[in-house]
Amino acid sequence: MSYKSRLLTTAFVLPVLMGSLPAFALDVQTALTAEQSTSSAVDTDGLHSISSDGSVTITGPTLGGAAVVIEHNDAVDVSLNGAVSIVDENADGTTKYDTSDQWGVWVKEPFTGDLTLGASASILLLDSLARVDSDLDGILDGITLDQDTVDTSDDVPSATNFAQDRGRIGLYIDKEMEGNLFSLSGSRIAVTSDRGLGLYFKGPFIGNIDLRGTISVVGSEIVGLGDVETEYAAAVYIDPLASITGRYIQAGTLSGIGRGASGLIVEGDITGALQIEGSITSTGYQTTAIHNRGLLAADDETNLDANELQQGGSAVVLDGSITQGVLVNGRINSRVSADETTSLTAITTARGDDDPVNLLKTEPYHFDENRGTGRITTYGSAPALTLSTGTFGQIVEGFADTRDDDNDTLTAFSGTTFTYTHSFMNRGVITANGLNDGISATAVSIGNSATLEGGLLNAGTISATAYNNDATAISLGATSLGTESLASEIFINEGTISAAVTSNTKTDAAATGASYAAKAVTLSASTVLPDAPVFVNTGAVYASSTHIDGTTSVSGDKAIAYDFSAYSGYSVTGGIALRQSLRVEDQVNIAGEYLGNGDLDLDVAGDTDADGNVIGDGFVTSQDVLAPAITGDVYFSAYSDTLDLTAGTMFSNVYFGLGDDTFNISNPEANPIAGSTYEKPYTVFVGALTSDGGLLNVNMSGRSRMVFNNQEVIDEGVQIDTLTITDEADIGFVVDSTATTANTALVYAPVLNIIGTDFEISPALENIAVGGYSQRFIQTASDLSSYADSINDHLSGDQPFIYNVSLAIEDVVGGDQAITATFGIKTADEIGLNTAQAPSLSAVLSHFGRHSSLETALTSIATQADFISAYDQILPHYGDGTMRQLSMLASSANGSVSQHMQLVKAGGRNGGEGWLQQFGDYRKQDATTEGDTLRGDSYSIAYGYDAPILGLDALGLFTQLSFSNVDEKSSSVNEVSSESWAIGAYLAHEIGPVGIELTAQGGTVEFESERIGRFGNVSDILRDGWDGTSFAASAKLAVPILTGRHSLQAEFGTDFFSLEQDAHTEKSVYDAKLAVHVGTATSELTTNHFGLRGQANYGGGSPVAIKWSPNYYIGYQSVGTYQPFSSNVNFVGSNESFVMETATEVADQTNIGFGVSAHNDYFAVELSYRAAFGDDVNVQGGGLAIRLKF
Repeated sequence: MSYKSRLLTTAFVLPVLMGSLPAFALDVQTALTAEQSTSSAVDTDGLHSISSDGSVTITGPTLGGAAVVIEHNDAVDVSLNGAVSIVDENADGTTKYDTSDQWGVWVKEPFTGDLTLGASASILLLDSLARVDSDLDGILDGITLDQDTVDTSDDVPSATNFAQDRGRIGLYIDKEMEGNLFSLSGSRIAVTSDRGLGLYFKGPFIGNIDLRGTISVVGSEIVGLGDVETEYAAAVYIDPLASITGRYIQAGTLSGIGRGASGLIVEGDITGALQIEGSITSTGYQTTAIHNRGLLAADDETNLDANELQQGGSAVVLDGSITQGVLVNGRINSRVSADETTSLTAITTARGDDDPVNLLKTEPYHFDENRGTGRITTYGSAPALTLSTGTFGQIVEGFADTRDDDNDTLTAFSGTTFTYTHSFMNRGVITANGLNDGISATAVSIGNSATLEGGLLNAGTISATAYNNDATAISLGATSLGTESLASEIFINEGTISAAVTSNTKTDAAATGASYAAKAVTLSASTVLPDAPVFVNTGAVYASSTHIDGTTSVSGDKAIAYDFSAYSGYSVTGGIALRQSLRVEDQVNIAGEYLGNGDLDLDVAGDTDADGNVIGDGFVTSQDVLAPAITGDVYFSAYSDTLDLTAGTMFSNVYFGLGDDTFNISNPEANPIAGSTYEKPYTVFVGALTSDGGLLNVNMSGRSRMVFNNQEVIDEGVQIDTLTITDEADIGFVVDSTATTANTALVYAPVLNIIGTDFEISPALENIAVGGYSQRFIQTASDLSSYADSINDHLSGDQPFIYNVSLAIEDVVGGDQAITATFGIKTADEIGLNTAQAPSLSAVLSHFGRHSSLETALTSIATQADFISAYDQILPHYGDGTMRQLSMLASSANGSVSQHMQLVKAGGRNGGEGWLQQFGDYRKQDATTEGDTLRGDSYSIAYGYDAPILGLDALGLFTQLSFSNVDEKSSSVNEVSSESWAIGAYLAHEIGPVGIELTAQGGTVEFESERIGRFGNVSDILRDGWDGTSFAASAKLAVPILTGRHSLQAEFGTDFFSLEQDAHTEKSVYDAKLAVHVGTATSELTTNHFGLRGQANYGGGSPVAIKWSPNYYIGYQSVGTYQPFSSNVNFVGSNESFVMETATEVADQTNIGFGVSAHNDYFAVELSYRAAFGDDVNVQGGGLAIRLKF
């Protein structure tokens, strides 16, 4: 297609207009308002230029169509460092001009010389009209066609227009140009125009292009203007009539915003390479800051309207042939070896000495400092990168001398090049994002008869994301791939390729998990490949699908990593091979071409030198590079295809076709050096296999693990014609007993070859089969009798912990034999549940068995420690921790009364007195077979008043406010906090030498709890709140032993505490089905204690004199009666209940305490410490008491 319409008409008129203008050299050093030309002799400095202090500003349309015209006939460079602009209104905005089909800088005549846009250069053709919010939804729409400030009544909103003018161009290279084109970082071309272009190549261009500035176009393409062909809007456009003889490095920023707008369109041929080392973006959306995913129109007043959801074009469109290939650039070296460090250090040293380094830079990684990272991004349904029509040769990478390696102070092109066998290589980031609801996304689309002679290599990131539509990372359509490649590896992924879709019934009521597909790599029936094509993955290929139905989010059904199913093969004699392996160090063929990305040294670990530094061990292993991974299904063709896994992981269902197919899994990685702690990993496949009527042979060897997962659903009884298990291979299965067919094996292998004695079998049951279950794993016609007595010796240790598992050789009707696994649920004792947990096991298994997510989480646990940890999180609190803390606080309040009376005795009294005491405790109780670890802390403050009344020494009232926090789990968060308020009364009196104290209190308690359940794929937070009541009473006798300065008395007493808790139901934050209902519960505790309390008194002598009284207590407390916490509990939604009862007995304990007080007849202050020790129990606390005479 050509860029036609009024643009071409104007081009023919310009020579006539310019003929009447005076001829002069371009030498602009001030602000000018007239058109400028290079049509005469050069300036005295030897070039045509606009300095950074100069500018050319044209108001309204120019006479000749351009602000600056390059039309001189001498071989002289042109340097633009100032501003060039055409404005469409006068200074006060009262007069508007039509500046359609105007150009900033126009190469009108054939031109020899370099054209440079300096760091301060700008070419601006912008609208004076601002974008407006025409529908008042808070998001800017298009412009209005009339925005004069005099009369606003005729302003007509145009929600879809991004610009008012058409056909404007920033830099227009109309005729042949021989020389280099540079735009330096900081330069800017900005055009607001429908059918607008930032940089337009119309004539042949002989030379190199290095663009490092910013070029942006805001405006839309225009389709169907009478007989006029489609007209583009793009930051850079290379016309079909143009051809670039040289290298094009796009290192700056390109953006196209508008309906059908693009960043870069190449329709002409390029005989050099296209290297993208900067950012290129396109979208038709009015905004990418917000989206409408999952939102209905009524959900948000700023919800996007149709005019805000226009679709842009591809960020990059390549329709012409590019002889030296396409390179989206970026760094090569992800990790630097010791040898590479030495070489790079030598370059840095030489540069620091101001020496040339160009002769030192001989390897590809040396030029990482010259490379920029290419980023191609499209928001919308257009592919981010489209390759079509042309022929793309092998990549020849060149460099701009951005670091002045030769010390000539000139920014030119380096003479160093590197040739690669592939035609398209990505080292950068290519992203397609549909962003909004119902918009598909494609990152790379190659088709329309495009030919990639050397194939494709990705060493960067290619991703596509869509919502309620399809997402494709790489789509290979009608293209010839690798037809002249020097290696069969025509598609190599060393980086990341990913596709992700999300479907949501909220905005697409008909959507299901199978409605939309995420495809990382897909071929069409028109794709042409060479004989024996190989697709290699040494990086990561991911496809993911998520389906949201209301509040439920599940995995979708169409997540496809590789789709070869439509491939028809054409003249191919063999099928497709998909190979996953560790990355290898690149190699150079006999022609000096790199077979991969150019990284020659990956061996960075595995050994140490004499100084203890980590160095390579001579092999590339998973210590050196990341293990590769494929996640998503794989669909093969109808030909004889091969899947080779030699490293990493693959989580896929693999669909083989009609051919004679082969699946090999092994790990040929070199063994670690002697003395190394590194263990060579397994190569892992997890998924199901299916064969569409063809032959299928599976070979396992070395440290390889194949786990058949969901096989009973995908293809139960799949036939593997020959299954070979060798050496350390581990073959397993994960099965759901509710989905299997009775007496049907998961795999039927007529020929089963077992070689060696180190193989393992790993059976797993992903559902909960309370009554036990048996499953035939492999059925075969081969004789397995020799394994009848030893098959359990090959049972691996990776079974679900909840099951006891055994293997057997079973005779099958018809003469076959089968390897069968039997599963039985472990008892509570075998699991290791404590006495309090054990009664809940049946109800837990029943409840979990009704919810697949819980079921899978529980059966995926492989160790006892992890299982006990998870079980802790499943159950609510079941100990009496809170009761014991509150009981201790009540006892402390009773002790406050006793200590208060001691102070009264020591200081005398004269009337009523008030007192205040604060005290706190910390409790730790170790886990036992009866219960879990308990930790808690508490704080209380008590206020009281007493006086001698009715012949009693003291009759008083007090109130107590208490707070406690208790965590009853050792491996999970299960905190119960309480706030209680109680009112009490006490009396104290001496009958002869014997003192009597009686105390009673009652109160209310408010509880709150929070526990976290997080195990497997389950995660939830459960909160609750409930009420309770408490009652405490105490009776004590005190018998004096010593009196005087040192007093000592024996104390005997009994304490009682009861706590009643109301029924309560947990609230779940994430509805993971872990919430429980807990019924009412009552706890009671009676303790008996005796001990010695002593006190020494110093000072005093008058009512106001201070007495100092250190005191101490030592005693023993025994349990009289104990009624533990016991409640009926059930999971919310389940009728099966179980009893949660505290099984940990309250232990007898030794109590000690000491303190010191200062007091007289009017006040007292005391600091105290106390502790209690018993079996597995440690309680410590302290307090502050104050007494005042009222």
